[in-house]
Parts: sequence; structure tokens; C-alpha cells
Amino acid sequence: MKKYLIFLAIFIGLYLAMQIAMGGILTILYKPEVTSAKNDAVFKLASYVPTVSIILSALIAYFLSEKLNKLAKARAN
Repeated sequence: MKKYLIFLAIFIGLYLAMQIAMGGILTILYKPEVTSAKNDAVFKLASYVPTVSIILSALIAYFLSEKLNKLAKARAN
């Protein structure tokens, strides 16, 4: 259960950090068309950003939680 909680905490933290970072990047990269009368914001990166951030968060969280578990076992011995 402890391994699961460590993984979950790391995953949630990484996912939130990546969402905030991607939101900032998309905001910086957005260039409105002055000639257009539309008020729609279209981001070309936005379609796959959530999927990529979830996969990256899960992978990094898995490896970090495994490393933390190994360090905890090494300290216990």
C-alpha cells in the first residue's frame, strides 16, 4: 500500500506540474490572427498534450517510486 501511495503522490504532482507548464507554453505560443473576426482559440499542440503528459507523468512516477523504494530498503538493512 505504501508503494501505491508514493506512486500516486508523485504521479499527481508531476501531472499537475506538466499541465501548468504546458498551459504556459501554449499561452506563449498562441498568436491570434488579426485579420480574422473569429474569437476561437485554436492550438495545434493541444490535441495530444493531455495524453503525452499523462504517459510521461506515469513513467517518471513509476521510476521515481521504484528508486525511493530501493533507497528505503537499503536504509533499512
